[in-house]
Amino acid sequence: MIAGVMDLLLPFLLLALVAMLGYQTYRQSKRMKQQREAVSSLAPGTRVMLSNGFVATVVSVADTTLDVELAPGVVATVVKQAYGQTLPPETEETAAPLAAEDERPLAGEPDVADPADAGPPTHRVVRDDADRPSDELGAPGPVAGTRPDPADDPRRTDS
Repeated sequence: MIAGVMDLLLPFLLLALVAMLGYQTYRQSKRMKQQREAVSSLAPGTRVMLSNGFVATVVSVADTTLDVELAPGVVATVVKQAYGQTLPPETEETAAPLAAEDERPLAGEPDVADPADAGPPTHRVVRDDADRPSDELGAPGPVAGTRPDPADDPRRTDS
């Protein structure tokens, strides 16, 4: 009885496996076709997101590469396979303008419009390494928390 059930079940399992593989192939080819159409429709001025997450503007399109502007004046050449998706054009409303409170100076910075009017500096850099041990050449000694290199151990015999 079990052999009869297995004889009937095996063709159904094989048919299900073939159907799943066929569906996966269909979905993959559909996705590749959409990608090819999207890449072929790229034109200068199109905002895109590359597959690595960079947002850029297409400057020029060649056979296998795209020249994209990552920032004003920064143009990079990437292969067309790096294309991820097309983004809507940036407008003044979608651009992130600086808010008025973001334009105030950072804490600790003088509120001076002209650096010539700033006067003398109000801080100085102090180097406090005089108490660190050093060798006879004046090089600093070992830093606390580090271990010596085992290769420099004079007791090693496997040189």
